[in-house]
Parts: sequence; C-alpha cells; structure tokens
Amino acid sequence: MRTTIPQTDLSIYPLCLGGNVFGWSADEAQSHDVLDAFASHGGNFIDTADVYSEWKDGNKGGESETIIGSWLKKRNNRSEIVIATKVAKLSTRPGLKASNIKAAVDDSLKRLQTDYIDIYYAHEDDQTTSLEETLQAFTEIIESGKVRYIAASNYSAPRLEEALKISRDNNFAQYIAVQNHYNLLERKDYEFQQYAMDNIWKYIKVYSFADSLKMFAIQHFGLSWKQCYGTDSDKNTPTSIKFSDISFAMGPMVVNAKKKDGTYHNLLSAREFLQLFGTDVCRRIFESCWSKPII
Repeated sequence: MRTTIPQTDLSIYPLCLGGNVFGWSADEAQSHDVLDAFASHGGNFIDTADVYSEWKDGNKGGESETIIGSWLKKRNNRSEIVIATKVAKLSTRPGLKASNIKAAVDDSLKRLQTDYIDIYYAHEDDQTTSLEETLQAFTEIIESGKVRYIAASNYSAPRLEEALKISRDNNFAQYIAVQNHYNLLERKDYEFQQYAMDNIWKYIKVYSFADSLKMFAIQHFGLSWKQCYGTDSDKNTPTSIKFSDISFAMGPMVVNAKKKDGTYHNLLSAREFLQLFGTDVCRRIFESCWSKPII
C-alpha cells in the first residue's frame, strides 16, 4: 500500500518510522532489526534529524543518521527508501542561516552515506534569520541535487503561511509538508492555529475588532474621536492612526469568529490575536476595515 505526498513524486508507505531512538535507547544492531522489520512489512519512509540523539550522554548528534546510513549501505536499498531528515536544532549546527543549512546538509549526507535527501526539514522556526535567506538556501541545495523537497517542523500557522507566500513571490522552493507536535492528546494549539488561518478572512468579524481598537485608543491614550475617525461624528469614514500607539493596548478586546450557522462566538482576546498572528496580519485586517492605512 502506497500513497503519494502531494506536490511530490514520493510514493510512501502510509506509516513513517521515526528514528529518534536510534543511537539512544536502541543500539546499531537493535536499530537495524527495527529497520529490517519495517521494510519487510512494506515500510519505506524513515524520519530522522541531525540532532538525534545528541541528548544522550556521550553522544554528539548525528547518531541516528549514521545508523540509518550504515543500514542503507548494508542492505543496498537506498533507491527503495524515502529518507527525511532535519536541520536547525543540533547544537553544533544551529539555526537556519544559509551557511549553516549548506554545511549541515553535507554533514547529513555523509552520515547517511547517500548523495541526496528526499525531504529536508527546517526542524524549528529560526526567527533570527529571514525566511528569504532560509528559503533561498533551501532552493539552492535542491538545485544542486542534494535535496529533493523541503518541509517545515515546529512552525506556527502564520509563519508557515508567510513562508509559503515568500516562496511563491520569489520562485523559491516551497515546503511540501509540516511536522508539528500534534496527536490525540496534543491538539488544541495546532488545530486552533490552522482553523484561525483557514478562516481568518472569511469569518473574523473585523469591523467589531477595529471599532473596539479605536475606542480603546480613545479611552486609554487620550486620543480624540477625530484622531481615530477623522471627524467629531462616529458616522463618518475613519482616518489613519499610529499602529505603534494602539497595537499593544488590546487586552480587553475580543476577536469574534462567525460560525457556519451564522452565530458568533468569542475566539480569543485581541492581545492574544496579535501575539499569535503578528503585526503584519493585524495591520492587514485593520486596513481592510478602515478606509485609510494605519501608520
């Protein structure tokens, strides 16, 4: 049984084997036994990372990749296996700067004893490095033939959306998968972010949000009604207001979401909304409500 990952030609067994225990709680021989059993039942998709398993005393990272590489060489089955590994969390190769990505991918290729990686994950979001730099570097290692596809791990929904947009706008390679902390017990954060991003423009009751924001600015910053609305009357067109003056003063306000039955329910406080989605998304929402830009 096989399924094809969308936007790729990777045909995979539906269950992926995680390799973070290789070199940690399973030594090389035990790990090879696990890999053999997986392959004997049709498994062909293996996930690892350069950081696995640095946390074990005496390890330095890369142990899992090394064990998988020795197994691939011994079984001579590289073409039959889909390998996913990751960059950014290893203490000696941290982050997603271009220079680190290019050095880390070469290290992983050596340990895996292969000349290409099927899926190369950004193991975590590196907000100290621009997404443009990261995605350009990923694009270059794809063009070099070292990596076939890239993916994201531990990204928030807004940052993932931003990364996909940057890829589209700049003709960079795009993330084709996401691997976050998500299971039956850990659902709330991931599902809420996905719901919010999927429905933000369709269901957010933005006019109420913007009006609340302006009223809060009037009440707590001493701004005049005219400064916020451009007139002494609340019936006329709003004018611009400094985003920096109001972006952090949003605790009491609530963003509402429209449900499919037409009713509304409270989604989260506006301050939480700002923290979750960032200033760029908030600015776009406010500007879609106000006739003049926020400055």
